[in-house]
Amino acid sequence: MKRVLPFVFILLFGCAGKEIGTKVLYEGPINGNFVSSDVLVGYFHKVKNCMGIEEEVPYPQVVVYDGDHVVCGDKIKEGCTLTDGKILLPKKTSDFIVQHEFVHYLLLKTTGDLDPGHKSEEFWKCAGRIHIADDVS
Repeated sequence: MKRVLPFVFILLFGCAGKEIGTKVLYEGPINGNFVSSDVLVGYFHKVKNCMGIEEEVPYPQVVVYDGDHVVCGDKIKEGCTLTDGKILLPKKTSDFIVQHEFVHYLLLKTTGDLDPGHKSEEFWKCAGRIHIADDVS
């Protein structure tokens, strides 16, 4: 029983304060017809330029959920980029998270590697920092 109790607390309180998005508010390309498309396109080009990528890279598909966190596999995160390049974002997000996910996406498209271990200097250089606390990837 002593070993089970900590897991019960994690299950009950581990997501306290997090609004996990379950309702899809938008799904499509970042340059689609939704309220934040201009902002996302601007961040995409900012990160792409920062990374020194000159070749054409298609805009990513994004799924925007309500809340401030998304379910990514078996984890709750502030955002994530899937192996197919689709980016999951909560409606309540930050410019850092968006840029961080664009680094993952652009690494995937140009190197074939999402870099889930955040080894690339591009996370610091082009997204400002690496956010390991919530394991954003």
